Amino acid sequence: MDKKKYMVTLWGSHPDAENDDCWTGESYATLAEARAAFELDLFDLVTSWSTEHHVKRMAELVDRAATEAEIGMVRMALLCQDANTMVGTAYIMIDGPDVNEVRKNPHFKARSRKSADDAEWRREQAMEAGMLHGCDAYNDVLEQG
Repeated sequence: MDKKKYMVTLWGSHPDAENDDCWTGESYATLAEARAAFELDLFDLVTSWSTEHHVKRMAELVDRAATEAEIGMVRMALLCQDANTMVGTAYIMIDGPDVNEVRKNPHFKARSRKSADDAEWRREQAMEAGMLHGCDAYNDVLEQG
């Protein structure tokens, strides 16, 4: 049974918005440990959470004799995943039996997330148009943006 009853979680919007966009989180045994994580700058928090995972993933690749190119690609994917977590996190929450607090990520810029989401959606639309109607349709959708 897990005795870690405190959680620090990262959210794309306010946790009370009821849209379930919690990216990730970690459990802690004590309020002091959770509070220390909650008060970290987001970069330091994500780095501390991901370091162990990155080391484990790299060791697995080395154990199975992955190529240098594969190791480089996985390393880049892990770093991109961390960067996406940092860019997309609007709120950080601490929750447990005797605490429930939410704070804004001071580095979050809603406009940059919106424009990134719009650009991604436009590329998705273009790809679907291209698969259905060819290259001209793909280009037409991209030029509309």
